[in-house]
Amino acid sequence: MKNFKERLWRGLLLLAILTASVLPQVGKQMQRRPRLQPTSAAAAVESQPQQPKFRLDCTLPNLTTEPLAIDNVCGNGGNSAAGSNSAKQNNIKNRFCLPGAATTPIEIDFNVLDQLQKAAHDKGIPFGRKPVPNSNQTVENLPPDRSVLVDLITDAQGRHLGEGTLVRLEGFVFKAQHSNTFVFSGTGESVNCNTKTLAGNDIHIALARTKAGTTNQSEASECKTVTAEITPHHRSAIYNRFDSNPVDFLNGQQQQAGQDKLNGHPLPLKGARVRVTGQLFFDASHSPCTNGHGGPPRRSIWEVHPVYAIEVFEAAQNKFIPFEEWAQLHAN
Repeated sequence: MKNFKERLWRGLLLLAILTASVLPQVGKQMQRRPRLQPTSAAAAVESQPQQPKFRLDCTLPNLTTEPLAIDNVCGNGGNSAAGSNSAKQNNIKNRFCLPGAATTPIEIDFNVLDQLQKAAHDKGIPFGRKPVPNSNQTVENLPPDRSVLVDLITDAQGRHLGEGTLVRLEGFVFKAQHSNTFVFSGTGESVNCNTKTLAGNDIHIALARTKAGTTNQSEASECKTVTAEITPHHRSAIYNRFDSNPVDFLNGQQQQAGQDKLNGHPLPLKGARVRVTGQLFFDASHSPCTNGHGGPPRRSIWEVHPVYAIEVFEAAQNKFIPFEEWAQLHAN
């Protein structure tokens, strides 16, 4: 019996020694074991960077290839219903490159935009607004088929002109400002998903035929202007400075919550002689002026939109130079 008890105690003692030496090693191994990563589809999606909603169809020198805030939240068709006439128009507004189109711009003047306006009218292409039956309301009267706007006219040189044609237009800045923003209690545009910030809206440029035409800022004078617009999508920061409206700038004031006014003061753009390059676009949401009134005022609803490049005439050099260079010379 005594021998049995001794053997039992020796066994228990040996077990205790083994336990004390082995368990810590097992614990260390368990601590060193890597944690398993989730392999579900949801986890894989979460690990991917957010894809921008706006699809850039090509790159241009004055564009930034990095998506901006507006690019991440608003697609090419804006917030209009897919397949609607509004979405069709928005996609044209946001089209930077027309496949197969010439890459050398055609020089045009104000008369060409007048001719295009008359041709659209003569062909009965809808634009403006139309009344809603049995209501006091109106709705946009947009073309259901925009192919009729392509090659709409042929000029004296035999060049075909219409929506999507790459053109260059010279004029004088009547005014330039970020449109449809909080500054004027704007509600944004469907093309920009009704964003109200400056960074999320087009820059509307009204161009006069002569410098003298920019001095009188009345509606009747603006009715003699034509329009060019810079889209907010992939817009380089310097192009936000193409704005002659002081209320869009801080002018020494503090930025208010929810605002994104531009730093500093406006550049001396009002009355400046400029050349804009971009695609011809028929903005059927509007109508040309009638009897000196329009909303917004313009002589033709044919625009240069989107604008690809801007040059400003620098008197000291007696030539047009890129806006980027001109802005540096005249920064304040």
